[in-house]
Amino acid sequence: MKYFRSCRIAAILLIASFSAAEEFPKLSRHYLHLDMGAAYGNFRDTGTSPLRYQGFTAASTAGFLSANPEFRWGLRTDIFYTAGIAANAYLLHSFYCASDVFYLRRIPPLSAKGLDFFAGPALSGLTAFTINDAYQNAMVNVDIFSGLFLRSQLQYAFKRPEWGKKLAFLRLQRPARDYVLAFRLDIPVLRLNIRPEFPYVLNGTQTDIEKIFSRHFFAGGLQLQSRLGLTRFLKNGNAIETAYVWEMISTGRRDIYLLESARHALVFAFYFRLN
Repeated sequence: MKYFRSCRIAAILLIASFSAAEEFPKLSRHYLHLDMGAAYGNFRDTGTSPLRYQGFTAASTAGFLSANPEFRWGLRTDIFYTAGIAANAYLLHSFYCASDVFYLRRIPPLSAKGLDFFAGPALSGLTAFTINDAYQNAMVNVDIFSGLFLRSQLQYAFKRPEWGKKLAFLRLQRPARDYVLAFRLDIPVLRLNIRPEFPYVLNGTQTDIEKIFSRHFFAGGLQLQSRLGLTRFLKNGNAIETAYVWEMISTGRRDIYLLESARHALVFAFYFRLN
């Protein structure tokens, strides 16, 4: 009951984010963005192993963003890989492929000059593929997750002033630059999971194909995503961003084989203006 009550509250906030918006401005800027980053991640899937694996994560993202002062929308696809080690001996490989589409509106009552608050829905899908060589009859797993989020983003735009100084025969000059400092948080509204019904079998002795590929479907669990980034806009309309990303997933007590994962990533993003 508590889970569905929180879903209703989040749904009300989603509706309010639309009703609070003003008319669309005519001008929008469209960007193609590419992200690259490295991270520290940890992973545990009790259907494969009771151990918690920790290690290096590499990530790459490509997407499209349409933005103007009153609304923004876009889509993206993430691919990241984690090589985790447990007990200094066991190695696990985890591949994630995630995509989402979102639509945000500016909320005037929560915004001010130079400070803007955006909110709206984000729909995501995630496929996780895990390989653990140490567990012969439970070495391969595929999970599918989808979710509806309330995405909120608070951003502050500022300009670094021009600076110049003459030193002996040298003239030092720093041009003015435009920056945006932004924090994004995704709060789960509804989460659906497709997980194995039995431990995962690839090269074990299990021969019942129906059991090998049997899956159970359930709602619940927790997935949080956040991003804190500083974006610098260039004279040609492009932009570069340095960001810290934190994400976590837990399938919770509803799952017969609990899965938990998290990552901390340092990301560099490049935004190429299309118009």
